Amino acid sequence: MGLAKVNIATKNGRRVLSIFPTLFGAGGPGLACNRIADNLSRAGNETILFGNRIRSNSQGIATVSALPRMLNIVPYRFVNRLAARRLEHLYLSAVQPDDVCHIWPGSSVRMIEELKKKGVDVVLEMINTPLSSSRPLLDSLYEGLGVPPAHGITDAESAKEAAILQMVDRIFCPSKAVEAGLTGEKLRAKILPTSYGADHRRGLVIDRSVRRDNDRVLIVAVGTVGVRKGAHVLLELWRKMPKNYVLRLVGKIEPTIEALYADVLAQLNVEAIGFTTEVGQHLIEADIFTLPSFEEGDPLSTHEAAQFGLPMVVSPAGGGRMQSETKCGLLIDPFVPDTLREAFLTLGQSRDLRLDLGRKTRKVAANFAWQKVASRRSMLLLTAFGNRCSVA
Repeated sequence: MGLAKVNIATKNGRRVLSIFPTLFGAGGPGLACNRIADNLSRAGNETILFGNRIRSNSQGIATVSALPRMLNIVPYRFVNRLAARRLEHLYLSAVQPDDVCHIWPGSSVRMIEELKKKGVDVVLEMINTPLSSSRPLLDSLYEGLGVPPAHGITDAESAKEAAILQMVDRIFCPSKAVEAGLTGEKLRAKILPTSYGADHRRGLVIDRSVRRDNDRVLIVAVGTVGVRKGAHVLLELWRKMPKNYVLRLVGKIEPTIEALYADVLAQLNVEAIGFTTEVGQHLIEADIFTLPSFEEGDPLSTHEAAQFGLPMVVSPAGGGRMQSETKCGLLIDPFVPDTLREAFLTLGQSRDLRLDLGRKTRKVAANFAWQKVASRRSMLLLTAFGNRCSVA
């Protein structure tokens, strides 16, 4: 796509323009953005996805990439600033008066100011809780461990987010925790309560009643092995957990955790897998899924584990919207580690309870397939902005 003004044809003039200004990845927010945009289109909305670097588009939705394919081989750190500027230029040139602009974190204040000048409606995607609430929480967690904060949140980032929250018209909040972080009557009036989801795996049946080792209990946690996600709580617990309870950590390990818990990570009943795109195999082998996070939006790993019919041991943040609305799984308090230990021991001692909770979780997961999530989002947009958005 050249530098000329973007002109994308549309059937009925009712469009949702999504912009993801940071690097698309195989999972995480990039995956969520792609699935939401694709399924908003399936729900009847004219949808166009703008991204800095979109390598593939198997869903067939309209996309605009800031970088030509020839630059896909260049390490992103060398082109990210150019890509961000060019993407916003392309996005602003494509916006039409009746569009709804769906912006993801990383967008500039200047671009949003330009959108407001155009008179279009702007919806902000809040991936996690607002920095004004998450930063003090994370600071206290690192302080409790006796180490400097490693969350990387700066004053400038906090101020930028606060400004953007005031400017946008509506805010997609994927969990109750995100909603709770938006304080004040003005911000709360902008809330659109939604969720994330997972690809629905039809026909996926895993028989966990047959086991090679009836005594072994495999507990899997997926995502960055860091303070924010309660990794230190898990590892501290595993200093004294029974040896047949095996903790498998699937994700990149935060340096702080690696330094503080090297001895626990070396235990025979702790498996540190590292980052992998083959998460499914670990979920198939697992007996229990856990995510004792202190701060999250609506974690994709929880939705994915639910598709595999795993019993869950999660914190309110780790359970996200799915847990808060359906009460699936066992809810624990990450500030009270004994609640976590008790939940693991209870499930570990009862295969029947694990299987029963897993079946219930699998049933709940069907209602959080991306198609249903996007359909509900489409209805929220229709309610907020009238006939600028359509519903199939």
